[in-house]
Amino acid sequence: MITVLFFTVNNLYSQIVFVEEPTHNFGRIKEDGGLVSHSFEIKNTGDRPLVITRVSVSCGCTRPKWSKEPIQPSATTEVIVTYDPNGRPGYFNKTMQIHSNAEESRFTLSVRGRVEPKFVPPPIVYNYSVGNLNMHTKTVAFDSIAYNNKGEGLSEVVKVQNDGEVPLTILWGKIPPYLSIAANPKELNSDEAGEIILSIDATNIKSKGRLTATVPFWVKAEGQEPVENKLNVSANIIDDFSKLSQSEKDNSPIVMLSTTEIDYGKLSGGNRGRVVRTFDITNRGKTPLTIYSVTSDDEAITISGGRKEIRPNATATFRVAIQARNLNVGLLDSSINIVCNAPNTPVSIIKVTAEKEL
Repeated sequence: MITVLFFTVNNLYSQIVFVEEPTHNFGRIKEDGGLVSHSFEIKNTGDRPLVITRVSVSCGCTRPKWSKEPIQPSATTEVIVTYDPNGRPGYFNKTMQIHSNAEESRFTLSVRGRVEPKFVPPPIVYNYSVGNLNMHTKTVAFDSIAYNNKGEGLSEVVKVQNDGEVPLTILWGKIPPYLSIAANPKELNSDEAGEIILSIDATNIKSKGRLTATVPFWVKAEGQEPVENKLNVSANIIDDFSKLSQSEKDNSPIVMLSTTEIDYGKLSGGNRGRVVRTFDITNRGKTPLTIYSVTSDDEAITISGGRKEIRPNATATFRVAIQARNLNVGLLDSSINIVCNAPNTPVSIIKVTAEKEL
């Protein structure tokens, strides 16, 4: 569609032809994607030069650019409109008035679109304090790792912040040979935030199953005695199933649990002994199911029974006991990790809950 304006002065006229629509839709653009621009092409098909004296905008987010030179008859020029989406999420429709030396001196251009808001990470919540060091967690759980993985190790990050008035450093105790820990920066100034980066090298892990470690550390602030605490680390070391042939996959063991949740219900304050529940693991596959580990990271939970190897179509029963006296008043919300050689589910989790009343 071509939009035409006629200006008549002393029997001569300037004719502005917008080769394209005087409205442009940018569509969806990203808030953090930078400036976007569109060029409106104008042609003067009249008998006298036309001068664009100015272009006024409805918002400082929109910037026009045009030539101040006269547009001669049959010549073309461009009005370039640039829109800044930063800080402006949502729908927009911005207008610009073209002012010229003609008798009917104004014409409107517009740009519109929708700005997709940029991702804003949630604020870090520091749940723990060790001396002047704030930490978002003291428990680091790695994803499952293939046994003897010779590729790049996995890494996890603990967010930290110095809440004190003097610089501090973190001193580490004995670190397992498969684990490396680095603080970035090595020294935290007052109010400065940083990271503790933990990496696992699977080539230094000697067995499959649930892997747990407790790493002691000390927070040392200038002029103060070190404050001791510990970092809990866990990972599930599984088989490298990428090496299995299709035949091996078709004949592999298949794990089936009798339940995925054990609820002890409400325990009274007078119940101080062992409370036991059970669950079954059945092998529905065609080859033996090897159980590498059945563990809980919660010291209040003890697991016994079962078997390390379960034949096809056989079932093993495991006992789960909690010491009621070791439970604090309130809720127990923990889990059991089962690591095995079943490609369909090498890691299974059973949720364990209980409520202890006074």
